[in-house]
Amino acid sequence: MKRILSLVLALVLAAGLLPIVTPASALPDIEQFQFEVTMTAGGTFSIPLSGRVNNTWNKPYNWNIDWGDGSAVQHIASTDTDAPQNEQRSVGIPHTYTDTGKYTITVTPAGSTDAWFAAFGFYQGTNGANVQTNRDMVTKVISPLTPLMTRTQVQVTGNSFVSHEWAHTFSGCRNLTMGEEFTFSDSWNNITRVGGNFAYQMFRECNGADFTMSEVFNLPSGIISTGNSFANSMFNGCSGDAFTMNEVFNLPTGITNINNYFAAGMFNGCSGDTFTMNGVFNLPAGITTGFDYFVSNMFNGCHGTAFTVNDVFVFPTLNLFVSDFRLFNGTFANLSNSRIQKRTIASIIGGNGVPSDYRGTFSGSLGFSDIADIHINWGGGFRGLTVGSVIIDSTTNDNAVINLTDETVILPSGFIVAAYSVNGGTKWKRGALPDAAKFPRLLNKGLTLHVTNNFDQKAKKPANGAQTITFPTIGARPKRNVEKLTPFYGDSHWVLAKKGSTASVFAGYEYAPSSNGKTPDGGVWLQMPEEGIPIASGSTRQSFLVRAAPNDNPTAASVPWRVRTVNFGKVPTLSIRQAKVNGSADRVAVIAFRKGDQYAIGDGDFTAALTVKTIIPVSQLSAQGTELRIRKAATGKKPPSEVQTITLPVS
Repeated sequence: MKRILSLVLALVLAAGLLPIVTPASALPDIEQFQFEVTMTAGGTFSIPLSGRVNNTWNKPYNWNIDWGDGSAVQHIASTDTDAPQNEQRSVGIPHTYTDTGKYTITVTPAGSTDAWFAAFGFYQGTNGANVQTNRDMVTKVISPLTPLMTRTQVQVTGNSFVSHEWAHTFSGCRNLTMGEEFTFSDSWNNITRVGGNFAYQMFRECNGADFTMSEVFNLPSGIISTGNSFANSMFNGCSGDAFTMNEVFNLPTGITNINNYFAAGMFNGCSGDTFTMNGVFNLPAGITTGFDYFVSNMFNGCHGTAFTVNDVFVFPTLNLFVSDFRLFNGTFANLSNSRIQKRTIASIIGGNGVPSDYRGTFSGSLGFSDIADIHINWGGGFRGLTVGSVIIDSTTNDNAVINLTDETVILPSGFIVAAYSVNGGTKWKRGALPDAAKFPRLLNKGLTLHVTNNFDQKAKKPANGAQTITFPTIGARPKRNVEKLTPFYGDSHWVLAKKGSTASVFAGYEYAPSSNGKTPDGGVWLQMPEEGIPIASGSTRQSFLVRAAPNDNPTAASVPWRVRTVNFGKVPTLSIRQAKVNGSADRVAVIAFRKGDQYAIGDGDFTAALTVKTIIPVSQLSAQGTELRIRKAATGKKPPSEVQTITLPVS
């Protein structure tokens, strides 16, 4: 019986009565694009026309559109490439749906298939078809993307390239996900060169709950040469409960020629409970020449309980730098620290040496077990220090080892203080460093820090692999100190001087107004002017914090003197007795003062009144003006009063 059935089946196939099934990979591309929109009754969706292949707008199109609601297929075309730049892309092609539901829109070419779909796509902006509510209606992309959608047949056959293919196309579609067959079609695998901005921000901020890659989605595998910004920010900011890499997604493994911003920010800020690397994702090993921002921020800020670096990912060994600007900048920075990474940073760096400056490649990602041992230019904690090395910084710098500004220790990311010793001793004291008041004394005696992320509890000492930092002995504090200085008033400014002197010693000082007499207002220190602190008007007592400004040399003179609070007296209110103005035969004005009061004529300088009654010749008043300004003189720490002006009669 089986033999008879087999014979019958063979005869049927030979007669052509049953089709021979061809594998999907061998099928020619179908030039159509299908996508799904979810509508409410009476809602209008507009097909976006912001595609900018070759970085130009207003692409011609000639389409048949099946809106998926049973209405007649709509033929629509535009060849007005000279229209105003924003006209076409802001309007789109609108269609109103009568009923609530999901609709599959099918767009097919009505004429030539050369770059027939180049006009399609969203772009930055909030007008017309790019408005957020219109983006949110797109809920699924279905059809594979073909080369003829963005290239002519001549370009496809000749393997010549264009720029901005699939740039921004679905960016900001917050309710989007991929259909089961959505990917770049197999014909793309014959394309070896792409221009600048290929897939740039293609799915940026697609962050709906259902958004994820289809099981087959991948970049074209045959690409060997790219322009600027290849896959730059392709999935930047994507998130959602379902979002993750599928099992096959990868950068084209044969790429050898790249340009600036290669894969930069590709998954920057991505998150989700399931988001992680698949088992195959890697950088092309054939890339040996580095360009600006190579894979910078590629996974920066990725977080979630599942995210881990896979077992195969490694930086390609770069032998030549066309430019060394921000290579590997922030690539794995700020990963979620709730997930312990099974890979080490050293295994990811591979054969690359230490960058020439700070890149922060792994900065803040404490889930890597070896971050404390990685050089700080990679964003680790190690500075290449050996016993006796010193790194001292006088600014509030997150990477400083010792901060002279406020006499505290600041360690790079990944360091913890396991223990410290004085005078280079071997008896380690575990725990936090002494407070700021004791810290300078430790420096004077010779302070050694042992920093590690592993302390041997049983042995009562830091475990192997820790780093020892020995600081210099800075010597005794200078004898001259803010506390030895006396505040006094000097011509509308508060001045500090040595006791018994009127000479300002403000060179190298800083000051800060302080409302509470303890901390600088706004946390800001100001450089002290040579003439002193400008006096504020009003009667409120003024408090300032004063200190000697630090400098960058690790010596005694560079250590800032302790901050001192200096309180200046209130500015008095007017206390001048009404001056009497008398005229006499010899035309002399007699002005009555209190002892110590000062006067000035017109805009002249104030002159101390020498007697209770001062006689001013009318001729002097006539020569310099008729206004007499009077104030109570400054005494000691008290400033002068506000000025009282009297207009004098002049005959």
